[in-house]
Parts: sequence; C-alpha cells; structure tokens
Amino acid sequence: MATQIGTFHKRGAHYEGVIETRKINDLGTVYIEPYEKKPDSSEPDYLVRSGRFQIGRGWKQVTKDGRSEYINLIIDDPHLDQEIRVRLVKKDEQHILLWERIFD
Repeated sequence: MATQIGTFHKRGAHYEGVIETRKINDLGTVYIEPYEKKPDSSEPDYLVRSGRFQIGRGWKQVTKDGRSEYINLIIDDPHLDQEIRVRLVKKDEQHILLWERIFD
C-alpha cells in the first residue's frame, strides 16, 4: 500500500508543494518543473528543485488502462540514505506524492 508523503498543486506547466517525511521535512516549497529534453532521449521530463538545489527528476507515465497520466519521480537529497522513488498522481483538485516500499 502506498503512503502519501506530499501534496502539490499544478501552477501552469509546473507543480509546487511540500514533501513531508521523517527525514525530509525542512525543504520548504518543492517545485517539479518541465525539463526541455532532446527528442527520443531518456532524459527526464521534469526536474525537482528545492530552493536553488536540484533534488530529483521525473518521467511522464500513463496508467496501464491509458486513462490517466502520472509522473514517476526519483528524489535524492543528502538527508536520505538512498534515493527514493515516488509517483505524483492527481487526486481531486490537487496532486499527491505517493511512496511505496519495493521489495526484491
């Protein structure tokens, strides 16, 4: 089961909000901004920033049924022991950041 660790609002082409976990709670406003990548490249569609620091990157995805879009994000920060993988999904009038532990 996924855990909500953030709340975001769409502002034009970007998203802004907060991430709240035990280790990440002092980042302030976090921005998920479009990244102009080269066509047909594996570069991210979005960069994640807090202040002047880049703390992650994201890729657009579509659900298996093709009805909804979401963004897969990788967040990395010196506060973290390792990067975390999360999804930004639309819920009602906002977007929420979901984290789920992956077991091998």
